[in-house]
Amino acid sequence: MGRYVVIGDLAALEGWQDLAEASSNDADVDGDALQAESPTDAAQAALDRLNQKIGAAEGVVDSYLLSVHPDYEDPDRGDADPLSPIGARTLDIALERVFGPGSEIDGFARRKRADEAIAWLRDLVAGNVTLVDVDGDGEPDATGGARFSAPDRVFTSDSLKGFTSSPSA
Repeated sequence: MGRYVVIGDLAALEGWQDLAEASSNDADVDGDALQAESPTDAAQAALDRLNQKIGAAEGVVDSYLLSVHPDYEDPDRGDADPLSPIGARTLDIALERVFGPGSEIDGFARRKRADEAIAWLRDLVAGNVTLVDVDGDGEPDATGGARFSAPDRVFTSDSLKGFTSSPSA
């Protein structure tokens, strides 16, 4: 089971049948076989290969992420909750590893998506992007989030007197 993504995340984007075809040469392994409560040996081998690809993608992500956030915890999420920014980048890298660099998703080359994910991770290390929730509690951390500053108010009700009029009856 992955830290940032699971096989179900891959299937939500690609479909179980496509995952079966990409992870097994056995004709008996289809999307239903991957979802079976007690998978066959061939289906389990395909699931193991998918988990290995996810683990490899997480290793790439961790090589960047943990250098700047060694205590990072991905937020817990339910089945319907979206992936974290880290999970989304892991998913793009994992899909490229499962389907190969020349494959496409929605007309976009998976290699390009994986490269963009790695570029984002490099930006994270360089401090060009930040993570708002590093401790995984689902709430923005005190050190993260947007900061805003603005000059004092320029317009007040007193300075606008004479610029507004009440509608006449």
